[in-house]
Amino acid sequence: MVNVDAPHSRRQWLLASGLLLAHTCSRAAPPPAQGDVRKSPLVFAVITPRGTDAALAAWTSFVKRVAQELGQPITLKPWVSPDPSALAGAFASGEIDLAWAGNSAALAVVERGVGEVFAQMVTDTGSTGYHSIIVTHKDSGLKTLDAAQQPGKGLVFADGETKSFSGHLVPLYYAFVKRGINDPAGVFKEVRRGSHIENLTLAAQRKVDIATANDEELKMFKVKNPELASQLNI
Repeated sequence: MVNVDAPHSRRQWLLASGLLLAHTCSRAAPPPAQGDVRKSPLVFAVITPRGTDAALAAWTSFVKRVAQELGQPITLKPWVSPDPSALAGAFASGEIDLAWAGNSAALAVVERGVGEVFAQMVTDTGSTGYHSIIVTHKDSGLKTLDAAQQPGKGLVFADGETKSFSGHLVPLYYAFVKRGINDPAGVFKEVRRGSHIENLTLAAQRKVDIATANDEELKMFKVKNPELASQLNI
């Protein structure tokens, strides 16, 4: 569900996925009259945190409805790039016109001045964001951060990708820096990096001792992998 009433100036997309609109698109002429459909489709890019097929399936109905309301065709395009700034480049070049993007990519688009956040994701429960979490295996014996952050224990930490707000930046600050640990590598035997799903899977399989993710991805993980999810402790 999309809250299309969110003011442009709000920065609530921090720790919440948002919809982006290219400036060239926002300055476009009003929708054409009935029967006067423009030939060139708008391009709507969507990130694929749970895979391309799942992303396209989740957004197809929405994009069809928007195309119907605008009276203009829209092409749905999966967006896969490890570089958050690449989306801003695609907006600037006119490769895409709208996008559903994560925090880092949205920030790059706004700061470069090639687009703006015009809507925000709202879940069926009314939530407008998600929270970072740290998980362990339920039988690990690690119940607190103090227990997990003891040097010399030989623990393996699955951290998020370096540009991930909920998977890396937020946990780094609140779970480490504020506790006097500037570099997690100093207290763990090994630090791995991966996506939320990869980290949850590794923790559930006891291939790592502690891992980061967010509660929204955990919900999806519970639906798709209930047995593995049952092995996790937050």
